[in-house]
Amino acid sequence: MGLEDAGEGCIFCIKCLLTLFNVILGCAGAGILGFALWLRYNSGYFQDLPDVENTSFEAFYIGCYILMGAGGVIMLVGILGCCGACKESMCLLVVYFVILFVIFCGEIGGSVWCYLLRDDLGTTLTDEIDKWVTEKYKDDASIQLAVDNIQKYLQCCGAHGPHDYPDSGQKVPESCGRNCTVAVGVCTEEEAIREVGCQDKITSLVMQNLMVLAGVCIAVALAQILAMVLAIILCRYIWLDEHYDYESCSTI
Repeated sequence: MGLEDAGEGCIFCIKCLLTLFNVILGCAGAGILGFALWLRYNSGYFQDLPDVENTSFEAFYIGCYILMGAGGVIMLVGILGCCGACKESMCLLVVYFVILFVIFCGEIGGSVWCYLLRDDLGTTLTDEIDKWVTEKYKDDASIQLAVDNIQKYLQCCGAHGPHDYPDSGQKVPESCGRNCTVAVGVCTEEEAIREVGCQDKITSLVMQNLMVLAGVCIAVALAQILAMVLAIILCRYIWLDEHYDYESCSTI
């Protein structure tokens, strides 16, 4: 049964808006999923990080998998909302609203947790990088691979700088660049040993990507709130249409 006249126009507009928001929601979920996949499997930065127990990178991996799951679920929920709106299915819309509300509450809880532990997480990460360079690099092949890749692709050397290696009784690795003199033209600045420590580079990289992620999450949250409101309105229209013969939107 369809609403007539003005009522039909109102419900058509609500359906279009709900469909639009769910398209945005689905795209945002796909963006979060793609971002998490890049963080976890990008060959340049993080693919070769070792799977070592009791390190801060366990939290990194867990965070990536949580983002993957959240992005995938949000994308699927967007599809569910589109189907519920197009078919005017009250059942699908109710399920859509409940799932969206649960996800929204989880996002709020996760954001609060990350904010409260932001200092501890940052300190743990920087301390772990320092241990990798000064204590574990010379004896652990997997750590060497991870550190070398980080130093090559982030254009950095050591935790705080190249002095970390001689200070800990090690030679400066080739992934830091060549021990040459730029001033006399023996090598270019890009080929010489890099003076910037990897702690600063990684912190900068994480903060840049966190800002991108924060922007995406804010957009997703706004879309979720609007989508939930529209789903409630559309459900009421459907319920009224099934039980009463309303002629206009003013009867709500």
